[in-house]
Amino acid sequence: MPSGDLSSRYSDVLIDRIRVCRYPSKELMDRVELTLRDRGHAYEYADVLLSKITKYPSLQLLDRLAGLIARVEWADRRASAEEG
Repeated sequence: MPSGDLSSRYSDVLIDRIRVCRYPSKELMDRVELTLRDRGHAYEYADVLLSKITKYPSLQLLDRLAGLIARVEWADRRASAEEG
């Protein structure tokens, strides 16, 4: 199995765990953020955070989502610069 598949499966497991936890741990969220390797998982994680913020708003979740959005925007700008 290619390492990319393992990494993807690992991200899936972590994101699913965060999805089902009412209050996911800081360590679990840190781990997911360190392992995000593709836009699809970043968007999936953002959706999970958005659903949590809607139900259980907290400054920590808002900060994490803001950081994730900034990382995705940075990656988009970088990709655009490389294309142009």
